This record gives sequence, C-alpha cells and structure tokens, in this order.
Amino acid sequence: MSEYSFPQLFVEDVDSERIICLKNSEYTWASISEKNNCTKYYGSIPYEEILKYIDLEKAILKRSTILFNTGEPSKALFFSENTQLCLQEAKGRRVFYIGSMKHVRKNDLIAYIVTGKNEVRNIYSTCEGFILAVIDLTWERPERIIVVMAIEQPGEIIIR
Repeated sequence: MSEYSFPQLFVEDVDSERIICLKNSEYTWASISEKNNCTKYYGSIPYEEILKYIDLEKAILKRSTILFNTGEPSKALFFSENTQLCLQEAKGRRVFYIGSMKHVRKNDLIAYIVTGKNEVRNIYSTCEGFILAVIDLTWERPERIIVVMAIEQPGEIIIR
C-alpha cells in the first residue's frame, strides 16, 4: 500500500455530519443541521467515492470539491465544477505511489509497480496538474491506483 496521506474531501450538496458552509463569502465548519443557513455547503465523503463525482468520459468534476489537508488546519484547496482533470492509472502486482502530494509535472516519477515477473517499473506522469486524489485500489488484483490531477490551478480558501 502507498504511503500517501489521505486528506479529507468535501463535495458540494452532499449531506454528512460535518460540512463546510459558505455564507457571506466566508467558509466555516458546521454541522448538517446548519445547512439551511448556508449559501452553499460541502459535505465530507469517503475518499474513494470521489470517482462518483467525476465524469470519466470528459475528465471533469461534476460538482465543486474542497480538498482539506489536516496538516494545514485553516487552509483548503477549492476545485470548481467542470474543472478539467487528468486521470492516470497504474496497476501491477504491487503499486507504490511516490509522487508529490500537491503538484506534479509532466514526466515526473509518480509510482513504482512490481510486475508479475517481480520486475520493478517506473510510472511517469502523463500530464501536469494539482493532485486532487490518489485512490488506492490495492484490494483489487492486480493492485492499482488512480491519480486524479486538476489541470487548472485550484483556488485557495480559508476555513474558519
């Protein structure tokens, strides 16, 4: 399994116990009972479920998404609806993600895979972008990861 630390993802108009509320151009933490007071709200989703909110054919986000890294308690990245994405899959007997946590350039080394013949292969990024998610599907055989990169630079927001 990869050593990627999983940030929290919040998707527009998704109900969850903990939400991020946009009211008066300010983002704040709130509970689901306060959602009616929000102009827009973003609910927490399990990390792997981000694929439900991506149009895989067009490679765009279906809904606005906030990426909250617990290491930076008040800052988050905002990816708007219809953000153009780059999706890249790596699969093999074993897969190890080693890319950057925030930004990847084209041809950066992002993963190692171990093949069925125990050969180690390098996987390089096919595009440049900002990491929205690295989805570990290591329970599947062969193991695989899906790297989701936003081609457009995300906005930075402050959550109070």
